[in-house]
Amino acid sequence: MLEPPVVSGASLDPVDPGAPPSIASPSLGRGAAGGAVRLLISAVSVQLIGLGASVIVARHLAPGDYGTVAVAQTTVAFAQVFGGLGFAPAIASGRLKQAGSLAAAWILLTVSGLVLGVAYLFAAPAIAAGFEIGEASLLLQAAGLSIPISFAGVVPLALLQRELKFGHLGILAVIPQLLAALLAIWLAVAGAGAWALVAPGLAAALCSSIWSTALVKPLIWAKPRLSGLHGLIKESGSLLGFQLLNYGARQGDNLIIGKLLGPVQLGLYAFAYGQLTRPLSLITGTVSNALVPTIGRIMDDPERLARGVTRAVVLTARLAAPIFVGGAFVAERLVSLLFGDRWETALPLVRIFLLLAAPQALASLLGSVWVAVGSARVLFLWQLAVTPVFLLVFAGAGYLGGSSLAVGIAYAVTSAALMPAVFWISHRVAGLQMLTVVRSLARLTLDLLLMGLAVGLLGGVSAGAGAPSWLVLILQILTGAATYMMLFRIFSRSELSSLIELCPGAVQPVALRVFRMPS
Repeated sequence: MLEPPVVSGASLDPVDPGAPPSIASPSLGRGAAGGAVRLLISAVSVQLIGLGASVIVARHLAPGDYGTVAVAQTTVAFAQVFGGLGFAPAIASGRLKQAGSLAAAWILLTVSGLVLGVAYLFAAPAIAAGFEIGEASLLLQAAGLSIPISFAGVVPLALLQRELKFGHLGILAVIPQLLAALLAIWLAVAGAGAWALVAPGLAAALCSSIWSTALVKPLIWAKPRLSGLHGLIKESGSLLGFQLLNYGARQGDNLIIGKLLGPVQLGLYAFAYGQLTRPLSLITGTVSNALVPTIGRIMDDPERLARGVTRAVVLTARLAAPIFVGGAFVAERLVSLLFGDRWETALPLVRIFLLLAAPQALASLLGSVWVAVGSARVLFLWQLAVTPVFLLVFAGAGYLGGSSLAVGIAYAVTSAALMPAVFWISHRVAGLQMLTVVRSLARLTLDLLLMGLAVGLLGGVSAGAGAPSWLVLILQILTGAATYMMLFRIFSRSELSSLIELCPGAVQPVALRVFRMPS
């Protein structure tokens, strides 16, 4: 399914919100792409910190704790649907740049966040009772504090993204994540239960919002001007409609599982889905942060736009697919060694979501493209068509299948079946070169199948020889990576060259030597 663009990150330097975006130059695409690599390095650090914390936390919490928090996150997500109002992509792409308009957008979102936060505070006890977790109403109320916190950070973060300060972006995310990880570990070990999943996220969000707002102080003191927002109202309506429908499609599975099957089944589902979203947000968030502001500068050149979007899709697939598919091949040992035997029940779901993640990465990226080129109405109409399909699939799988696994399978099959339509629409609105993408995905599929064969054979031989599980896992990961890189070089040299071009200058010579590519 599709998502609006992810807006995250910060800068160390204050930004003038009234300054227009830089004029596009021949090096713009390369500069943004290189920035994406730097963002990726920061994002990897954030995800490794989060993974380390989740490994420890999962060993101290039960599936029911994850189910309770999933109810909180799912219901809070409904209020957060209203958080962007279409302003974030307009700011990030440079279409909304006047200081007065930015100030008005910040005030509007901050006030609406406070209103919705108070409303959720009073609604939380009824929500907890509806899902038969009345004892967790206080936890739900605490989770609702994220609503005003996140609303206040939308405009500052979008503004920092617009300025393409990729050398500093990500630093703001790393420090709050590190603090959140330490707090989560302490709470989990202390026996705080589900609070170990809620309190750290609130602390990190608060730190990020305050810091990013401080970096754009001129925005706070500018005289608000609502007139500059009028042109976005119609577009924002389409985007808001899309987000509401997308909420039903993306959160309907949680709501149905939580209501029909209970918090334990929801906990297993949420845990498995979390193994998808952690690396997925790393890849799609990083690429979107670099691509969206770049699109705003090349929209007047359709050929350049088409090449840029196609290149982003191909390279995103090349980056995402080996991570997720490789993870599915080694999921059994990975889950057992990292999270413990109590999560073996979730193993089939983990595999399903990891295999689904690569198509999801492309769909999320293309959703960002649709919004960035001003096709929010197309996005809304698409979601209007597919949301009833997903809700019927979730309800049918939950009722007839009677397990979270049945819902997961139905979700994966339906999402994969819709991908050709996503590509076709992207061709119409952004010039996506479908033949190039199809050829690349065909080569990629062959590479992944051969990689999986090598990983599976090694795992069987190593286990038969009595090697410990941790050693088998390491050997499988190394073998899979080496096999994929060798196949990548043999069958997709042009794509490999494009990927190496995105690397920072100091890394390029090393990559060229490793892959034995001409400089």
